[in-house]
Amino acid sequence: MVGIALSPEYIYEVGQGMLFPDNKRFGVLWMGRAALEAAFNMEGAFNDVSLKLAPRAFSEGAEEAEVIASLDRLLLPYGGLSAYGRRDQLSNRFLVDELGELEVSATYIPAIFLAVAVFLIYIVLSRL
Repeated sequence: MVGIALSPEYIYEVGQGMLFPDNKRFGVLWMGRAALEAAFNMEGAFNDVSLKLAPRAFSEGAEEAEVIASLDRLLLPYGGLSAYGRRDQLSNRFLVDELGELEVSATYIPAIFLAVAVFLIYIVLSRL
């Protein structure tokens, strides 16, 4: 192994039609360009593109819908499928949901713990 990489659509590594990660049936592999081109007979071609848009706060920021429409027009002659934004990525959806659950847990679990501690202290002090 030479290194570890992350691609935005595979932060949460789950394949098509899967609900949970399954390392026995699905994996992501990065290889050198020359070896990969030879293995799939795709010299000078690609089958996946990830883009990062500049924030809209900058004057040169891009609108997501405009970029998606432009990409669809550009890649249509080459058999490109419809582009989609981050909110439609399965990996992003799982991460957003997980972070939301952690936020709820971080808010309510300490409050419940403190309420139980206050109740126990009250019981002890009332008996004294």
